Amino acid sequence: MNPRWRSMAIIAALLVSGKGIQADALCEKEQSRSRETALRVNQEWPQRPSGDELSRYIQSLGERLGRIPAKGRPIPWRFTVLRDHSPYAFAIGAGFVYVTDGTLGFARNESELAAIVAHEIGHQLAGHFCEQNQLDSGRLDYSITRRNSVGTLMQVMDLNKEQEADQYALGLLREAGFDPRAMLEVAKRLPSHARPASRAPENARLLALENTLKNSRLLKPEIKSSKEFLRLKAQTASQ
Repeated sequence: MNPRWRSMAIIAALLVSGKGIQADALCEKEQSRSRETALRVNQEWPQRPSGDELSRYIQSLGERLGRIPAKGRPIPWRFTVLRDHSPYAFAIGAGFVYVTDGTLGFARNESELAAIVAHEIGHQLAGHFCEQNQLDSGRLDYSITRRNSVGTLMQVMDLNKEQEADQYALGLLREAGFDPRAMLEVAKRLPSHARPASRAPENARLLALENTLKNSRLLKPEIKSSKEFLRLKAQTASQ
């Protein structure tokens, strides 16, 4: 395994063992930049109200996954459900995470849905929104799904940061009682707009996940989905 990813695998294992790994909280100016981006998302995308049943479920799921302690101020997690049938999720920093209706339909079980949310939380915990220019010029660099754009926000995939977020997600899933193998299954199945000749970065990401799962104690027996997940999944599919 590449030394960089071996290091991240150790972080994932420490997250699970509770040996004091702490994520950075908010970086300087991150909160103001992220709030400006959130206003743009709010203007461009139809959303479920915060009191909606699915919104409450996603918020609860996200808080369950993101409860790792952070240095400095706690991260104020805000999970919003977008009314879009395409399966994708993205984060914009300062605890803002967006998940679509279609993500619930895409997930075959609750662990897969948790994996998608945990990956976005992983970007936050890894400090990926500390870069000064991360949200400048309408760029949103850290979506799991490789969509070309979210409204006027252009998305660019960074392999190193995707893999870092994956490694954090593995630990978060295990700690929250979900099956970490779901992260690999999700990464295999999410839609890709890459041409066949350009799939090398995706293959590298899958290999990193496979190696971590093979060489770690993250695995748990297969975990069943909650009744709430199954009910909301069926409910969303009928709408």
